[in-house]
Amino acid sequence: GYAFASPKWKGSRMKWKLLNWPLDNEARELWTDFLVAAQMPTQYGSEHFFIDPFVRGGERFAIAAMDDAEKIAALSTGVQKNGVVTCGLPSRPQLFFREGVDRQAALTCVFEGIVEAWNPKFIQLVSWGDIDGAESLGFERMTDSGNNEVVLLDLSLGYEKLFKNFSSARRNGIRKAERFGVEIMRLADDRDIDALYEIHVQWNRRKGNEPDDIESFRRGARQTDSRAVFIAKYEGKVIAGSYFRFVKGGVMEYAGNNSFEEHQHLKPNELLLSHGIKWASTQYIKTFSLGGAHPFLQRFGGEVVRTSVYTSDRTFLRLHRRREDLQNLRGKFIQLVGEKNKKRIARLVGRTA
Repeated sequence: GYAFASPKWKGSRMKWKLLNWPLDNEARELWTDFLVAAQMPTQYGSEHFFIDPFVRGGERFAIAAMDDAEKIAALSTGVQKNGVVTCGLPSRPQLFFREGVDRQAALTCVFEGIVEAWNPKFIQLVSWGDIDGAESLGFERMTDSGNNEVVLLDLSLGYEKLFKNFSSARRNGIRKAERFGVEIMRLADDRDIDALYEIHVQWNRRKGNEPDDIESFRRGARQTDSRAVFIAKYEGKVIAGSYFRFVKGGVMEYAGNNSFEEHQHLKPNELLLSHGIKWASTQYIKTFSLGGAHPFLQRFGGEVVRTSVYTSDRTFLRLHRRREDLQNLRGKFIQLVGEKNKKRIARLVGRTA
C-alpha cells in the first residue's frame, strides 16, 4: 500500500523560500535534488508546472520549506488570485514532502511562507497522505467524498501483471479494440495534432465545456519531456486521444481523454489508457495515477487511495467557505434541473443568494 506517515522525531525550525521563475541554477539544482528524494512527485510538483499551458486560476508560484542542510524538505506549487491560494485539487496533490521528513514542521513552514507572501483569505493544500498537527495551524481536513479518491498502480509490477489485474470486461474491451484494428501511437505529426484538436473541440462542446485554444493545445502536445499524448487511429483516421503528465522517477497521471462519440463501440479509450500504462511501465516512472476513482478507472485494477485536502479560511466568521458552499450547492441544483432550465434557474438563484 501507499503509506505516508511522519517520523516520530521532530526536526528543527525550517525556513521558507520562493522559487521564482525563471529558475536560476541554484534553484534548479535544489529542485532536482528534491524530486529524487520526494514521496510521489508529479509533473505539477516539478518546474514544468511553470510552463504547462493548461494551468489556470491565477499567478503561479512554487514555495519550499528548507531544512538545516539547505535542502528542500517540502515543496508546493500553486496559483494565487484575489486572496485565494490553491495548491492542488482533490484528485491532484501539489504539496510534496521529502522521504522521512517531519511533515508537520514542513507544513508549518510552507503555511507561514504563504501567509507572509500573500496574506490570503483562503488557502487550499492537497497532499498524498495525512499531516499530523495540521489542525493546530487552523486547517480543516475536507471530509472524504469520493472526489479525493484516486486509483494508483504500482508500475514496478510490470505491465503483464497489471494487465491480469484489470477486470475481465476491461481486458475483453482492450482485445476487442485490437481485433477491430484500432492502432495506438504517440502524437507527433502536426496534422495529427490538428485532427485531435478537432475532436477536443467537439468533445468539449458536447459536454458544455470551453475548449482550449489551438496554440495552448499545440504547445502541450509538444512538451514531450513532461507530457505524453497517445492517439487512436481507425482506418487511418484519428478517432480519440488520451493525455498524460509525468515526471521521471515519480508519478504519471492520466489527465484526460477526447474521443468521437460515434467510435465508442471500437473501445479506443480502453486501449489508449492501457497503452499509456504499458508505456509508463517501460520508463523510469514508479507510480501511475488514474486521476480519479470512478468505475471506468477502477476496472483497471490498482489501489484506491484518498488524498488529503486541507483548507484554511482566514476570513471573519469563515465567510469565504460559506459563500463557496453556497455556490457549490447552486451548481448541483442547476445540474439537477437539466440543461433546458439552467440559465433561467441560474439567474433566479443568483438574484436570491
